[in-house]
Amino acid sequence: MRVTGKESLLGSLGATIRGLFGRHERTVAELYRRGFVDLDALVESLADLHPERVLEIGCGEGAMTSRLARSFPEARITAIDLTPKLGRLYEGDPARVEFRCESVEALAGAAASTFDLVLLCDVLHHIP
Repeated sequence: MRVTGKESLLGSLGATIRGLFGRHERTVAELYRRGFVDLDALVESLADLHPERVLEIGCGEGAMTSRLARSFPEARITAIDLTPKLGRLYEGDPARVEFRCESVEALAGAAASTFDLVLLCDVLHHIP
């Protein structure tokens, strides 16, 4: 797993609170998130796809990225977010994922990459 990009000054009250749960942080975060979105069902709905390159916009600390890595074992994944803690809770092969602390505009302006699958989920509530 490689983390690139500029450091962000954005902090997250949610991340701070979740961190107080220590070793139970991942479980608490998953339970809370399920009240709003079912990431497992979303990934399951994509099962017929076979992307080689995946872009996840707003990857946060890596909950969806972990699922994508498990569901698409041959794919290379680029995961972007503005949080400086991106990918912190990612579970999977670190060689297949690149976490980048940058906006989608910056990625689009600088990268000539193409992606077979682009995902934006559990993010819109963060947009002012």
